[in-house]
Amino acid sequence: MSYLLKTKPKKNPSIRRALVIISSVLLFLFFLFAFSSRVPSSFLSNIGEPFWKVSQSARNFLSTNSGFFKSKRAIVDENDSLRKELLELSIASLERDLLKIENEELKSIQNGLQEPARVLSSPVHAFYDLFIIELSSDSRANVGDLVFAKEVVLLGKIFDKEGNIARVKLFSSPGMETPMRLVSSGTELTLSGRGGGNFFVTVPSSIPIKDGDLFSFPSFATNVVSKVGSVVQAQADSFNNVLSSYPINIFEISWVGIRYEQ
Repeated sequence: MSYLLKTKPKKNPSIRRALVIISSVLLFLFFLFAFSSRVPSSFLSNIGEPFWKVSQSARNFLSTNSGFFKSKRAIVDENDSLRKELLELSIASLERDLLKIENEELKSIQNGLQEPARVLSSPVHAFYDLFIIELSSDSRANVGDLVFAKEVVLLGKIFDKEGNIARVKLFSSPGMETPMRLVSSGTELTLSGRGGGNFFVTVPSSIPIKDGDLFSFPSFATNVVSKVGSVVQAQADSFNNVLSSYPINIFEISWVGIRYEQ
């Protein structure tokens, strides 16, 4: 009966050699410092000089380049400060532009016989082409008064008022029908509101009408309500479908003028 002999794993000679060297160096340093009083100072100087030079070189490098690291940090801080200043200037410029636009709108209203009112909610946030406006504390506006934009664009009428808050129903509200005058010929037509500042009317093909023609409110000579955008021939050859809209963007109006209906 035979048995297999267990063989011990061989140790890595490189690791063994490294351990021997480290042990020898540590033992040497121990005896060196233990008997330093008996060792000539010149010998210790020669041994310690390389270490001292390395330490001095590292110290000199850090001293020389510390300014570089500091200056880099200063540049980063300066860039952050400049970005902040630029953002503040951009905001200030935007506020100045908005204030200029608002002043121009107010000036165009106050030059006429109209009471200015701020728009709190436009058709973007209200249904069926409604404006919610804020009146001044001494306002004389009342239900039925006409509401303008840019002094000459007639938008609609105040139909409800509570305190200094009023609601304006635009002529373009869905289902609302308003008599208008075609400026080019003086023909009176009834425009139907389609919502979103749009109007619709069917006219006999005998009435001359084209893109760009204007409709006005019959009660005033100098006002505009809508501008023709397209003229489409109806199924019956004797009629045309006319689509028009307010000549301004009703979703960007921030101030309106009120003309008292007396």
